[in-house]
Amino acid sequence: EFPESPVRYDQRTPLEALDFYAQLSGDPQARSLKWHRELLAEVRLAAAAQQSIRGFSKGMRQRLGLAQALGSRPRLLILDEPLDGLDSMGRLQLRKLITKQARAGTTVFFSSHVLCDIVAVSDRLVILDGVLFSLSFMTVELLGEDRGLELEFSCNGTADWEAVRAVLPYVKEQPPEEGKARVPLKERALANRVLDVLRTRELQVLSLTPRRHTLEEFFLERFGSEASRISQED
Repeated sequence: EFPESPVRYDQRTPLEALDFYAQLSGDPQARSLKWHRELLAEVRLAAAAQQSIRGFSKGMRQRLGLAQALGSRPRLLILDEPLDGLDSMGRLQLRKLITKQARAGTTVFFSSHVLCDIVAVSDRLVILDGVLFSLSFMTVELLGEDRGLELEFSCNGTADWEAVRAVLPYVKEQPPEEGKARVPLKERALANRVLDVLRTRELQVLSLTPRRHTLEEFFLERFGSEASRISQED
């Protein structure tokens, strides 16, 4: 288990801390010095193995906490905000490590308020509404939902933009000024109609990509009104 704010014995070094927690686990194999060094290498703390934990940053403490959680080779791993306090590179590294554990057969429960982290490491998502399970579904089912296409094209001014909008009346945004614009195509059948307009006006297609439902969009659609109400109360 890895709590959000684990208690550390700051006077110890990472190697001493891992040995201490291994004693508490009651697993003799978990007390191997070689194993502890491997764990610290996995979480990028090998160079700090003999340093006092007292001087560690929050990110370093998070790494040590994950090493501690992995120390007894658990079949069930419960992680509460394990990436909190890490920089972008650190988040990427530990996300890969967590995914590695799951692929090796460990069941991982991972909680986070950072939605992109959840998408990166999870194959099933549960959203809590208060203390109750609100929704549960496979992440791939949500993110695989087809939401049409997104078209980016060269746009030389208002006349070009209005010509495209005549085909896509649901588009309300004003075109950007740097010579290109982006529009959603809610139905794939609309793509050919818009492409005809672009060919007629000699405009270039810069990209045409599938649109997928993001977790952020889903969360706002499901809980946006409640979040807005709470924000207004504050």
